[in-house]
Amino acid sequence: MNDKRNISKVPAPQIPIPDLPSSSGAWFGTRTYIIEKDAEFVEAHTRFLEARSAQSTALLSLLSARMRLARVMVELAALPEICCREQEYRLRMLALTNEAQATEAAIVLAEARGRLAQALGGVKPAADIGRDALTVDDVESILAQFPELDGNISKISLLLRALVREKSG
Repeated sequence: MNDKRNISKVPAPQIPIPDLPSSSGAWFGTRTYIIEKDAEFVEAHTRFLEARSAQSTALLSLLSARMRLARVMVELAALPEICCREQEYRLRMLALTNEAQATEAAIVLAEARGRLAQALGGVKPAADIGRDALTVDDVESILAQFPELDGNISKISLLLRALVREKSG
């Protein structure tokens, strides 16, 4: 089993620190000698405390760095899932956009079929009634409703009659 709390098994660096002196050791001698020894003791104690402070600061920096590393590792571990969700979102949005465009196209097509049905005088468009349902006479009556084709109706009907004879015979 993988224990995620053991992010790093590297031991913390060991900073050498001096031992705390127990006392100045001066109890016999002149007053100046005892004061000098006590001053040396205080200086040694100060160095000890400064070393402990440096050790604490280094340990705090190490802990902060490990915490930042742990956060980055968590973010990296979650990256595939985030990418997958982002891709799902984009695909969903693309599907919705396509569906909306298809719906709009269906509406436009229905409106066009309605206008065509009105223009044809209630006759259904050829796409709805099949290939062989219209006769040449039906087409001629439809073409007669378009005044802009006035001189070409007879030519179109001749072409249609020839096409029908060719297909049937």
